[in-house]
Amino acid sequence: CFKKSLSIRISASELGDADLSVADSLCWMGKIHRENEELFDARECFMVAHKTKSAILGTHHPECADVLHNIGVVCDDLNLHPQSLSCYSQALAIRRANVTDVYDVTGMNEVCETLNCIATVYRTTGERQKALQFYQQSLKRRVRIVSAVISDKDQISTLLRTYEDVISLLKLEVSESNEKSDMLGQIGKLLLEMGKLYDNRLRKLSKAMLYYQRALEVFKEMKNYKRIGDTLSFMGGVHAKKRAHKKALKCFKDSLVLRKIGSKEETADTAETYHNIGNCEAKLGLFEDCLHSYCEALKIKKKIYPSDMLSLSTAKTEHCMGLALLQLGSVIEALGFFMPAMEVRQQVLGSEHLDYAFSLHNVGRVYFHQGRVDDAIVCLEEALRIKKSKLDNGHPSVAETEHVLASLYIQKEDIATAIPLLKSALSTYKGKKDCDIMKSDIFDLLGKAYSIIGIIEDAILSYKHSLKIKRAVLGLDDVACANVLMEIGKLRASTGDLNEALIAFKEVKRIHKEVYGKEHLRNADLLIQVGLIQEKIDNDDMAFRCYTEALRLRQLLLSENHFEIAEALAHVGKIHQKRAEHFKSISIFQEAIGIYRDPNNKKMMKECADVCRLLGMSQMEISDTNNAFLSFERSLKLRERVFGKDSEEWAEVAYDIGVAKAHIGLHDEAVELIEHFISMKRTSNNQDSNNLSNALFQLGLLKSKNRCIDEALPLLQEALKIRRMQDDNELEISEVLFQIGCIHEAKKDYLESLVCLEESLQLRQSIVGDDEIAGDTMLKIGEVHRIR
Repeated sequence: CFKKSLSIRISASELGDADLSVADSLCWMGKIHRENEELFDARECFMVAHKTKSAILGTHHPECADVLHNIGVVCDDLNLHPQSLSCYSQALAIRRANVTDVYDVTGMNEVCETLNCIATVYRTTGERQKALQFYQQSLKRRVRIVSAVISDKDQISTLLRTYEDVISLLKLEVSESNEKSDMLGQIGKLLLEMGKLYDNRLRKLSKAMLYYQRALEVFKEMKNYKRIGDTLSFMGGVHAKKRAHKKALKCFKDSLVLRKIGSKEETADTAETYHNIGNCEAKLGLFEDCLHSYCEALKIKKKIYPSDMLSLSTAKTEHCMGLALLQLGSVIEALGFFMPAMEVRQQVLGSEHLDYAFSLHNVGRVYFHQGRVDDAIVCLEEALRIKKSKLDNGHPSVAETEHVLASLYIQKEDIATAIPLLKSALSTYKGKKDCDIMKSDIFDLLGKAYSIIGIIEDAILSYKHSLKIKRAVLGLDDVACANVLMEIGKLRASTGDLNEALIAFKEVKRIHKEVYGKEHLRNADLLIQVGLIQEKIDNDDMAFRCYTEALRLRQLLLSENHFEIAEALAHVGKIHQKRAEHFKSISIFQEAIGIYRDPNNKKMMKECADVCRLLGMSQMEISDTNNAFLSFERSLKLRERVFGKDSEEWAEVAYDIGVAKAHIGLHDEAVELIEHFISMKRTSNNQDSNNLSNALFQLGLLKSKNRCIDEALPLLQEALKIRRMQDDNELEISEVLFQIGCIHEAKKDYLESLVCLEESLQLRQSIVGDDEIAGDTMLKIGEVHRIR
């Protein structure tokens, strides 16, 4: 085809065979001849093509260099080495002249190709010195090419082959030379560079280690301690990447010793070795040791770099010291290192750099530990924004920031923001190895988030996923498993699934006994939860035993005025209150309030408000009205601080005060407070029908006493409707029916009155028989009959 094409082109062209298209066809024909080992024909084609291109384009044109290079290759095949060297030399001169700059990768590659061919000719003819000279020229250029072309594996492979060519020639020279030291040094350096390429560019760590080991043997033969130290440092880096931290630590420590032997002065390399030793110690959990290593690194770096110079290397070590201190719980000291590191990174690298984001993340973690939630969120949000703009989707570092940020939003009860962050982090962790505990922690946080917003089934499911992971990774008897089971038990209890809750708590008890023994605070927490369940199944005696044992343990193991003692006292006091042992309950509630004193956080304020309310109820029962009012008022103020005046919690205590005011005849004030409570309950998403019916009943009574019977009747009828929907509520229904019957009597609706009173009497007799209240109801029925 080429021959026919060539014939047509020559006959069609006015120039005959002096045409570029003819020369191009001849070049293709030359290549095919060479492939077919028709070498003389190939050389003839290339020579005619070169003559044509030189005439048309000029002798210094790049296309002429390409043809000359091909003529040289064919002459090599024919063992015509003088002719091939002549052609290569001409091609090299043209190609060098046409390279535009160091970033002209194509031009540099062509120069290197020709240099390699010249070196090969000299190698073939036994002129090793000249061959080595040209290989080294090629090597320098290929190193520049690889540094200019990021992640081009073909270029790196070519460079590696050139390294091998140079090394093989140097080895031959060493075997025949008396002056071996310089050549061995060159071989070692080249082996080291090959190791770096496999390590940093190709990510082939085993190959990298092989070349580092070969370099190490060379330097050992030379007894070059500095080079041995450098090589051991690179080997330590490979071990660290492979997570073989003990091996890495040994390499870095050996490297430090040899670098100190090789150089009496403290250098940047010495400082970096100390830093790497610190990194390995941190990975192995040796945080005290790593702090010492980082301190040594920082001391050297501060000597090397001027005090007015912003050093990223110093910032890196300060950042790592902050991480170690954070692990040791020294939060304030950690912040003292994180902040200067962050400032340097921001000034040198800018506010959009990843290293600045890492600093922001860790400053946010410190604020998190200090309870500075809003400050932590600001740092972590900014860190997350930068990481998302710089890192791929699903990067573990992004997930780490999402994880911490979500836990902060859960603290603020901003669940709508927290859950998407947790789900995003979870999807990242699911695809990564060695992230099982992180996944488990995410499931724990999801469980907590769902429980806060009342999605109990999703909360339980999340905790179950967490439990499964913890059991697989940590074992069945680990305390972390007990902690998750405790949460599952609480949630089961909240849904009324008491048997499942008790099963979970039984397993918690087994683990606690195995790990802690009997006399431990965790057992007190468990006893409180079991006591709450016993209360729900009306087993108050068992509940009382649980609460008193929990109280004993807390008083034994905690400081005298610890708030957890107050919590246990409150539970014991409630049992006394249920038993109508009000003097005992008052004493215990007052002891608990004495521990709370002036609560300084929302949790303690809430608990103190609850105990003040319980105290007020017991005081009302023994007719200590003045003190009851004081207790209710304190509870009201605390709940206002925690929940606000428009909250159900505030309204609940306002209702108690209203009932107390009704008892002492302050009906108007009582009506206002109870009406506010009813209004809150009717608009609430979490209606407690029992509380609402009681409030309606109390308000109906007050309206009736104030002779507002037309207002009282619908309130009582609504209370009756609610109570009829409840189970085991006959006495409460009877109570409301009696009051409705009395109002119908006052309205002279005697038949309606009799119907209500007779049903009230029937319900009461079915439960308690003929008691005093039943007698009053019979009297009222008799009066209505008499009036009729």
